[in-house]
Amino acid sequence: MKKISVILAAMSAILLMGTVSCNREPAYDGLEGTGKVVISFNFDKSETRYTPSTSIPGTTWKDNIKSLTLFLADASGVVKVALPVPEIPQVTSTAAQTFTFSNVPAGEYTGYLVANYDQTGVTSNFAGSTVGQNISAMLMNMVALASWPKDPTTEATATAYEQAGEIFLAIRPDTDVVANETNDYATDTNDHFKLTRAVSMLRVRIKKDFPIPTPQGTVNNNLVDFEDATASLRIRRVGTGMKLNGDVTPEHPSEDALIYSAGWNTDNNVPTGYTAGNLIDIAGGQHAWKDVRIYPGGGQGTEDSGTNPGDKFNILIAGMAPIGYYPAGSTTPLTAKTLVYWQGTIDKVIAANKILEVNVELKNQGGPDITEPAETGELIVGVDLVPWEMETPITIEM
Repeated sequence: MKKISVILAAMSAILLMGTVSCNREPAYDGLEGTGKVVISFNFDKSETRYTPSTSIPGTTWKDNIKSLTLFLADASGVVKVALPVPEIPQVTSTAAQTFTFSNVPAGEYTGYLVANYDQTGVTSNFAGSTVGQNISAMLMNMVALASWPKDPTTEATATAYEQAGEIFLAIRPDTDVVANETNDYATDTNDHFKLTRAVSMLRVRIKKDFPIPTPQGTVNNNLVDFEDATASLRIRRVGTGMKLNGDVTPEHPSEDALIYSAGWNTDNNVPTGYTAGNLIDIAGGQHAWKDVRIYPGGGQGTEDSGTNPGDKFNILIAGMAPIGYYPAGSTTPLTAKTLVYWQGTIDKVIAANKILEVNVELKNQGGPDITEPAETGELIVGVDLVPWEMETPITIEM
């Protein structure tokens, strides 16, 4: 039997929360004896013609961290010790928290701290008790949708996924446990684990209401309804797996891997859990917005730029057109409400813990068909929690 003691503290104050006992086999046979280690986990704080949004999803221990496990791996990457945190601090802040683990097998380790690997939007090939598996083989995959409105022609081989789960990661080399000692990685904040979102967010904001001259007369796409439940967003060329070091796989995603998300927000009301601020530029004529979590990725530049432009995210926007509307390329009006589509490419790489705001201008009527993407010891650990950061917004026309 081994005991795990959990000590929770805000910054320098340490509040004893309790002791939890569990069965655990000796996990490291390279060295003999046990010791104490003290560690701190911390959340890392690391051109537009519209007013940028200012409201972002909040970050607190209580609201965003649902599970937390520290894996200790040897020099070859094999997990020798798994240390789940049995109780998450119920504090509505990102204040540093301290955890103590007793009877930790002695060894020289790299620490991998993982939050929410077993929560909504994630399907993992490991558990909180995983020992013996190599860090490089431990994957957190997005969850495939059982059903979605797949186009039988252009999406016959495609797989759609839910938006990515809210994974947080922190890595600390030299998280060593010396036998018969208390190994303190919490007292000095420079030693803390910086627990940071490993996922990104794409914030798409739509401006419609463009009068479009056609042989049938002027068509105004302001008539397209984004409040309809079937209005949606597809994000294509997404990575679908993530390793514990934050690397996304496959490295060069196919257009057959996409995130499908139905529904748009058509007002400036701040959702529960978001910080105060604005979300769309109503004065600038924007009509709808949507936030979708994705794994980091994307591409930028030209074929000879060396930045994998073929990996660029491709987005497909769908809205409901009314009876009498002329879709792009059609010489006859619609006789029934029909979804129409716009497609565009994001010429930017999106990093972890970043929100990329994409301001989309819908400057044509929208086509009636979905098209293929255009080619482009005692272990005491202190943890800091890092909020989202906003990227510089971009504007694209469709």
